Amino acid sequence: MALLWCSPASQAATPPIQFSLSQLEKKPGTILISPGYITLIEFPAPVTNIVSGNILLFKREVIGNRVALSAAKTVGQTDLLVTTGGRIALFVVQIDGQGTAPRRYSVTQSPATPPLARPPAAAPAPAPVRPVAAPPAPRQTPTPAIRPAGFLGRFEAEQAVIYRADLIRSDRASGGRYVEHINEADSQVTFPTVRAPRTGSYTLRIRYANGSQRNATQPLWINGVNVMTVQYPPTGSWDQFATINVPVSLKMGTNTLKFGRDQEVANLDVLELWGLSSGVAATPPPPIPSGAAPAAVQSSTPVSGSTPAPAPSGQRTEVSLVNPGFEEDFSGWTTWWDANLTPGGSQSITTQQPHSGKKFLTLSNTRAFKQNCSLSVSGLANGTYTFEMWVRTSGGQNNLTMFALDYGGPEMNLGIPLVANNTWVKYSMPNIKVTKGQVVLGIWSNSPAGTNWAHIDDVRLYRDGAGQP
Repeated sequence: MALLWCSPASQAATPPIQFSLSQLEKKPGTILISPGYITLIEFPAPVTNIVSGNILLFKREVIGNRVALSAAKTVGQTDLLVTTGGRIALFVVQIDGQGTAPRRYSVTQSPATPPLARPPAAAPAPAPVRPVAAPPAPRQTPTPAIRPAGFLGRFEAEQAVIYRADLIRSDRASGGRYVEHINEADSQVTFPTVRAPRTGSYTLRIRYANGSQRNATQPLWINGVNVMTVQYPPTGSWDQFATINVPVSLKMGTNTLKFGRDQEVANLDVLELWGLSSGVAATPPPPIPSGAAPAAVQSSTPVSGSTPAPAPSGQRTEVSLVNPGFEEDFSGWTTWWDANLTPGGSQSITTQQPHSGKKFLTLSNTRAFKQNCSLSVSGLANGTYTFEMWVRTSGGQNNLTMFALDYGGPEMNLGIPLVANNTWVKYSMPNIKVTKGQVVLGIWSNSPAGTNWAHIDDVRLYRDGAGQP
């Protein structure tokens, strides 16, 4: 691929929009691309990797510390993660169909003033909301920092050892090829050189396609041990790709990852290995049996440092929360939204098919939005807790994330899979080690314009082990 780089004369005509790398590590900056023109981004160090959720939206070329982008579509939006100097910069890329000129951006090491959405400057720092019967006064909480963990490696289908499956060329595949027909009883796709810097837990991002109407599954062996069955929700067609995150434990040095055939079939495109930060995304739910009505299913993927599952119900105590199922609308809950995108917010209370009770929370808007809803819990005994909620979603968001903060440790994030699922699924965030007698629990959504939605119901907090909350 060869893009037409902006000439020095055209670059000098318009000063670049400035970003600070330290700010981009916490919140994404917006990059605009006009069809027919090049957008140029300059970084303070050489660019070593680029990751995007939709590689069909734009073309890209990297030369040293510069990235050139050109639109492949006339409209759309996606995420972009750029690794530069060992650090990751977050962006939201938008195709600006009305643009009529090249665009330039500059990322600096020193603080700059990027065009990032922020809460109003006059908003005071929030204080914990005490669980009381009366609704609290409206207040704002800061947007949770969605911090991706460090990128460690990318493993294309071309690098795999393929047995009784086919390597297919496709413009939609990340590296131009993907593995198909993993449908024989002894079919195998092996990635023999997955390197980990230390022994511990990591996030494995798998880009796949599933053109069937049901979830597909594949067994995953790590270093010869069958460690899990990976679940792949439908993506719409056999060359329409989506990404799921699964937690894995690896040894220091070289690891061998092998995928086999189980129920249904999924095509594999690329793997990415990421070091864990505070949490990992939950594994998508198991398939609904043929002919059965949709039923609530559970996901209990462990967060980094946790045990494989919460303690049995007899060994944990439920904490009494204010309005955990939104039966009293927003009583007890604090909401924040980016008023520059949606002046009135994107939260509502809905009554159609709740998980239980009569109501649930909906996060949705036809416009692009950023929104969180949080619940402050105080008066807790210090100890280890598990945070749970039931979620149903259209998929398609930029981020949909459970979070726990202000408990005495670093913010914990648990990503919800960004694929459509009309079934209520329970997601669990265990191993929250409370040392301040309090915690703030919540849900964060960053969504492009469209019809994306997320439903939230039956929020729960449990203290693990013996004792009272």
